[in-house]
Amino acid sequence: MRALGFLLLVVVAVGLFMVGVFSYTTFVLAGSRRLPGDPAHFDPVASFPAVSALAGEGARLVQLDARFVGSDGTLDLTARYQPSPTVEYRFARPAPAPKDAPPLGAGRQAGDEWFVPIEVTAARPWQWHTVSRSKGGIRTRYQYVDLGLTARERDVRSGTPNRFAPPPACSFAGLWQLARERGAPATAVATIRYDATGYRFEIAGGGIGLRFTPDCRPPQGLSR
Repeated sequence: MRALGFLLLVVVAVGLFMVGVFSYTTFVLAGSRRLPGDPAHFDPVASFPAVSALAGEGARLVQLDARFVGSDGTLDLTARYQPSPTVEYRFARPAPAPKDAPPLGAGRQAGDEWFVPIEVTAARPWQWHTVSRSKGGIRTRYQYVDLGLTARERDVRSGTPNRFAPPPACSFAGLWQLARERGAPATAVATIRYDATGYRFEIAGGGIGLRFTPDCRPPQGLSR
């Protein structure tokens, strides 16, 4: 009974502390979701369907940047070194012109489109973030726990977004295998970028730079 009473006291104390914290700030998840699969072996390609769903209906991929991909084709998002492994997916979703949209000739170009930029980031889960924003003379501040997969929508803008890319089809493990055949050390980590032009595979400081076509064809160039 004493143990149960002590546990109840701890729970109440923690609850009061959290209420005190939340009286100064708002706690939100800010579009954050749990990472699909194992955070220590995050696969940016296999996870794309879940990421695309979080970006929302109608969103199309513009670019994918994966920093520090291991030779097994995955990232250890639980790693504590800095800068830490991350994956950023950039999408664009068509949008109607806002009511206060400027006319052609007042900052717009012929052929410009209206779209909503969306960024979905996969990073180390359970991090605490503080966000401060100012808009229309009003300043807001909130805190949230990043569960690992976070989507952020930007304001509607006009312009010509980069060419859209189809969902990534090349296994990062397969790209790594080709890179290893050309001298990439298995103990290194690579930065892999994917867009409408294909894949770029680089090992910073390792003298390895490879390019792959969107359909996973072998490298067209190599620098060492």
